[in-house]
Amino acid sequence: MNASEEAHNLETSQLVWEKTLEMIGLPSDALEKLIEGEPVQCRYGQQKAE
Repeated sequence: MNASEEAHNLETSQLVWEKTLEMIGLPSDALEKLIEGEPVQCRYGQQKAE
């Protein structure tokens, strides 16, 4: 399977999406929460300001 065909593979697309969210520190349900107007907590930059 070439890269163009692989890009249209839903299973591969889902894996890439999940890995992207993981790499930027967002939970796998971040998009659904954002669409619903809920806050999303990122793993990076969670330092408490004092």
